[in-house]
Amino acid sequence: MQLISNKSNFCSTEFLNKTQQLLEKLNFVLEDISTQGMFIQGKNPIEFQKLPDEKINQINEYVQHQIQLQSNINYQTEIQQTQFIKDFKKISESKLNFINQIQQKTIINHLTETYPFLNQDRNTQIIQQLDKFELFSQLDQQMIKDLTLLIKKKKELSNSMDTNQSQNILNSFKFKQFRKINLDRILSQFPVFDLIPIKKEISILNDLQLVKGTFNDGDKRISIQKNDLNQYEISINDEQYQGEKKSSFANCMSNLILEKDKKYVFRVQFKSTTTNLNYFQIGLMQQKHLNIQEGYLDYQFTEFKYENNKLKENNKFSQYLKGKDLGLDIETAIIELRVWLNGKILQISDYPQYNYILSQKNEDIDKLQNLENLSFLLQQQTSYQKYILTEALIVDEFEN
Repeated sequence: MQLISNKSNFCSTEFLNKTQQLLEKLNFVLEDISTQGMFIQGKNPIEFQKLPDEKINQINEYVQHQIQLQSNINYQTEIQQTQFIKDFKKISESKLNFINQIQQKTIINHLTETYPFLNQDRNTQIIQQLDKFELFSQLDQQMIKDLTLLIKKKKELSNSMDTNQSQNILNSFKFKQFRKINLDRILSQFPVFDLIPIKKEISILNDLQLVKGTFNDGDKRISIQKNDLNQYEISINDEQYQGEKKSSFANCMSNLILEKDKKYVFRVQFKSTTTNLNYFQIGLMQQKHLNIQEGYLDYQFTEFKYENNKLKENNKFSQYLKGKDLGLDIETAIIELRVWLNGKILQISDYPQYNYILSQKNEDIDKLQNLENLSFLLQQQTSYQKYILTEALIVDEFEN
């Protein structure tokens, strides 16, 4: 009678009463039936009578659900298209959860399998602030990487007694349009400036001395001055020169011998008092040649052709690593000369845009390491020209 009255059979009380009465009448017959070995070894009937009706109903629904999953191909799709499952899928696929695709699939399959047991929850709105959730879901991989670095840096700074870079920047500028209390709060929570690598560069401009070569009476014709910005201005003064070398090439060189393992940057502006055709030369020269020959004869230089207010490289550095057909306004252009002897690098670029990067010809690059005591060179010719050496640096890396 206990087998028949098991709750999982859902028998009515009337049926059970009649069955009880009938079994009592047949009791003398049933007494001869042995119950030994009635159940499979190691198994016992599930004690459904100990479960409340609510749980029994859920189990029944689950069984019907499993039957449908196995017999109806469209049924699984219908379940996974419910709002509850779709929301969970959004959450599991969110890039910020860092759940791999295999586990994403496992989660959705498990929710699909156990869907009947989610009856009380599946009408609940899972994502409370959908607009913010969708905003985060639009983050690309680079943004997530930056956000992760920001959180990591925030944690590091919280455990450090050192002053962070974001605070240093805040203290070094006057943000008059912002309230300081708000800036302190934002930069404390989001130390964004600490994510930006600080360029390691050493200025050597004040350590340089520019030397006039005696070749073509350069020592009598070249003028070297410093302006209000502590920059070198180099020009030719042929008006007061009475010799025979007017408009001849003259050498102006720095006294610093370039070390082969260091990376150097020299930034130069060109000025011209005429719009007529003109040429500017900058590069490297061996110090032993300063007083005996024209600087370009070491073939480690670039030449700029100036005409109609435009600067163009005059085919000395013919390899374009970036950009094409360099053309610059002389009024605003700053030329950056890059030197790394061990790396066989002699390049020019437009600072600070870096729209162009040009390199010396291969056959001339190979000569770099064979030359000794190289120094920075400015080659002068006419009184129409002026060079302004704005910066001289030792750097860790060249900008691209």
